[in-house]
Parts: sequence; structure tokens; C-alpha cells
Amino acid sequence: MPTAAAKDRTTDRDRSGVGNSARTARGAATGSLVLALSLALRLANVCLVQTFIHPDETWQSLEVAHRAVFGYGYITWEWRHALRGFAHPMLFAAVYRALALLRLDDSPLILVAPYVVVALIAATIDYATFAFANRLAGNQVAIWA
Repeated sequence: MPTAAAKDRTTDRDRSGVGNSARTARGAATGSLVLALSLALRLANVCLVQTFIHPDETWQSLEVAHRAVFGYGYITWEWRHALRGFAHPMLFAAVYRALALLRLDDSPLILVAPYVVVALIAATIDYATFAFANRLAGNQVAIWA
């Protein structure tokens, strides 16, 4: 004879009367909306916010990536003595290389593209947080995550 817990797992309806397939479809639709909204807000932030950029952000990532792709640029002492890892700057170097191959490296895109990449990464993390909360606690909690 099945236990109450096993019976609860085998039923296709939760306490609200909504079927599992309906909950899955609603969660997927909500997830798509979360991703789209997060991406829109992150890209709007790239375009609209004009603020001070901390110099270390440039010297430790964008400048290193620019030098790797274009062969010139300032390198701080940490890079000259190989005290920093290349993973972060090489993400931007790939963007710079793509712009160079498309012959767009002399356009304003060279300034905006790294921020767009960071916005895409941030939106992906926003979505992953939603998906994790959805899996852990359900859709009602996840929409607030």
C-alpha cells in the first residue's frame, strides 16, 4: 500500500488544483518574461546611465584586452609581473577581436560592446537566480528572487 508521500508524488494535481503541466508551462513563461525583462533593464542601464567609471575597471580589464588584440595600450605593473589572471580580460578581448574582424573597431561599439557583454552576463545571472528559486521554493517565491 503506497504511503501518503508516495501518493502525493504520483498525483498530477497540486493543492490548488492546477496540473503539473500547467505549472511547468506557467513557470517557463514566467522564466522567459524574467529573462526578457532583466535583459531589457540591463541594456537600458548600459545606454542611459552616464556615470564615473572606476579607473581600475579599465586598467585591469579593458586596457589589457585592448593591448592583447590591437597591440598597444597601457599595462600596469601587476600585468608586467604576471600577478593577475587573464580570464576576465580575455572575455573582452574576444569582443574586441570580433569587432576587429567585422571592421567595427573604429566605431563607438568598441566603447559600448564590453558593457553589453557584462549586461548579458548579469541578465543571465538574474535568470539563473530566478530558476534556482523557482526550483527550490516555487514560482510564487521565485518572482521575488
